[in-house]
Amino acid sequence: MHTSNKIKAIVSVQEAGWLKLGKTFRDRIWTLHKRTLTMSTDKRATFHTVAVTQGKPWHGKSLGIQIQTEDGTWLRATTNSKAQWAMWLQAFHELKPVPAKSTSSPKAVQFNDLVRVRTIPANAPVDDAWEEYDSATDDDEASIVSAA
Repeated sequence: MHTSNKIKAIVSVQEAGWLKLGKTFRDRIWTLHKRTLTMSTDKRATFHTVAVTQGKPWHGKSLGIQIQTEDGTWLRATTNSKAQWAMWLQAFHELKPVPAKSTSSPKAVQFNDLVRVRTIPANAPVDDAWEEYDSATDDDEASIVSAA
């Protein structure tokens, strides 16, 4: 399935409860077309549209999904079946990443002539002096054990 197709499902959306006390889940109709998520309560009611930057599984809930909007808000919902959950995850996977906005332009850097760059070889040769020391200590330990 490609994100050019519309994905539509009834999901249980986490919303602030009545009197803003706690969170509750309410059934909503979500439709994702490219990067636009349309949310409504039923087919005749008004709807709300947001631009989506990314989506991913909601690990805190079984069959949960979460969508990030352009303003940084995370919308969370649970799907009614594993097939719907997989459909939403596939759509999130197919969303192309939003290009990052460049905050600064690249600048040319010039080093002082006294600066030297040293390279460290990937595989440093084995230190022979360490091997000689290691074998000498093994001989000393063996002589101490045989003397006892």
